[in-house]
Amino acid sequence: MVAPLLDSISPNVLSLMSALLVSVAQTLYRTGLTRLSPTATAFMMNFASAWMAGGLVFFLDSGPGEWTWEVFFWFAMVGVCGGAAGRYLNFLAVKLIGLARASVLIQSLLIWTSALGVIFLGERLTPGVALGTLAITIGAVLLVYEREEGREKIPLWLYLVPLLSSFMYSLTFLFRKFGLAVVPSPPFGMSISTGCGAMILLFAMPFTERRSPPHLASALPTRRRPWRGGECPRRAAFLDSRPGWRNRSRGSH
Repeated sequence: MVAPLLDSISPNVLSLMSALLVSVAQTLYRTGLTRLSPTATAFMMNFASAWMAGGLVFFLDSGPGEWTWEVFFWFAMVGVCGGAAGRYLNFLAVKLIGLARASVLIQSLLIWTSALGVIFLGERLTPGVALGTLAITIGAVLLVYEREEGREKIPLWLYLVPLLSSFMYSLTFLFRKFGLAVVPSPPFGMSISTGCGAMILLFAMPFTERRSPPHLASALPTRRRPWRGGECPRRAAFLDSRPGWRNRSRGSH
């Protein structure tokens, strides 16, 4: 009953609904990145998505029907490029260069996707579509743009991380198109891709945990650091103003 209802909705409306859900997910995972590493965050997202997609296959879909290795290959490539590599690089870029800069460069995904569609799928890029893609990209850049004055200088090579992430994401649209042409079952394809992505990240976790690039390590706060000028008097004044602190300090002597 639910599947025919979704099929009756316009693809444009489904795209808008997808964009809304993705924006909510971005807000949630940015909060998670403050406590988890990029690998652990990407693994949890893939793991949860695989379980949800498996439930959709069970309740809403009849499955792939006749099983072929071609079906597994295309959807597994979606998980390798998008669920594992693309998502990990995306989270790593947020850690390395900041949220605003990473979000700006991730918008190049639209350009990569359009180019791959024209080259490999034979799609026609009309002037209207090209102008709309460029307008969306520029608009997204303006929404997250921040002034760089007074900010720390970041090595240029670190900007390649979000660019590579957007390119890996763009490959998933190509592989997904080939996979859905063989088996038109989005929930099944999602369960395969996210499951493969979760497995890859699980195996990669021992090699990526507690290993920070030098630029990231220098930016992270340490547990013990020397007092800066002016901080010690302020802390002393704060402690001295607390009730009972002066008596405890005298009693200790």
